[in-house]
Amino acid sequence: MFERELEAAKEAALAAGGVIERFRREGVRYGRKAGRELVSEADLAAAALLERRLLGAFPDDGWLSEEHRDSPARLRAARTWVVDPIDGTREYLEGVPEFAVSIALVADGEPVLGVVHNPATGELFAAACCGAEERPATEPTGQPFEALVGRGEHAWDDLPPLPEGTLVRPMGSVAYRLARLAQGDGNATLTGFGRAEWDVAAGVALCRAAGLRVTGVLGDPLRFNQPRPVVRGLLAAEPGLHERLTRFFMQFARGSPQGGRPWASASGSASRGSRFRRRTRSGGGSTCWRSAARIPSGSASGWFRARRRWSQWRPSGWRWEGRGG
Repeated sequence: MFERELEAAKEAALAAGGVIERFRREGVRYGRKAGRELVSEADLAAAALLERRLLGAFPDDGWLSEEHRDSPARLRAARTWVVDPIDGTREYLEGVPEFAVSIALVADGEPVLGVVHNPATGELFAAACCGAEERPATEPTGQPFEALVGRGEHAWDDLPPLPEGTLVRPMGSVAYRLARLAQGDGNATLTGFGRAEWDVAAGVALCRAAGLRVTGVLGDPLRFNQPRPVVRGLLAAEPGLHERLTRFFMQFARGSPQGGRPWASASGSASRGSRFRRRTRSGGGSTCWRSAARIPSGSASGWFRARRRWSQWRPSGWRWEGRGG
């Protein structure tokens, strides 16, 4: 199932990767969108190529991409392509080989295939996950596990609290992290911040095809092609570790017995990062993660706060800032 779509997505990802690498060799102009996010000529050129290739082959499908104006027509489509031409633009401009083309096909709110391509390394990850089954849950080994986390979250000490002894490895693009995890690199990938659907949809498909469990950080289900295309936190791991991490994070949710000690670990000691401890205690003994965009306290991810608001942007609303490469 979806063999034709998967092949088309692979070919489109490789072609977009060629465009991205050409800009990297020859130099690329870049600027910032209204939300101060970086964008480059390579992002725009790759986005145009992907739209032309994929919608040219499947004209009845919907389209959701970071570099295109959103349209409500995708909500009426039976299937929608969810695309990020360069996930990890900052890494791309800085010359860090941890960025990726990310392509997913979503049907009925679920990704059915994913393709992630890192043009810098030549890696291509591709799989359909329709009908995929989870691996059997493993038992705890008593050994530390390794979590792949974002470079920015690691550098700014903005990680969620983690069990004592967790090994943390920073890596750029979240799509690339999820693809590497699906290949057996590391044991878990997680973020407590809101992520746009185009950042994670393809990686979620790859992880599910590999038998991993992927949900919100508190175990809440992920849905895609939503009117506001954002997922509120993400946790990917094999089912046994996923269950243990979900239980660990639940102790910090609103209404938990440790509600007055926001980042206490399971052993009772303060968890990762003095920066968290300084800024996350709120009034009335409740627990929250303070940041720009607030999620209602009654939601499944009550203690997580989407750091970045999703908003549309207009191509005419910004200017080139510099030239890289």
